Amino acid sequence: MSSTLEAIKEAALALPEPERAELADFMYDLVDAPPSGKLHPDWYAVAQERFDEFLSGRAVGIPAEEVMKKLRRVIDEASRVS
Repeated sequence: MSSTLEAIKEAALALPEPERAELADFMYDLVDAPPSGKLHPDWYAVAQERFDEFLSGRAVGIPAEEVMKKLRRVIDEASRVS
């Protein structure tokens, strides 16, 4: 990996979350290629279907803050059991 790419990644990690999301959207729009192959094609199809449902309004999203709060609660509970 080039030092330029490493510097860009490091700079991206230093951005506030909203700016990282904006950068991710920008970078996604630059890539005009099929999935990298890291995701099994079946899972890509499921993800695309769910995304389409969200965009069309057939599925309702959960606010990230709510998801993170629940995730923290589950992790806290699991760490107490261990």
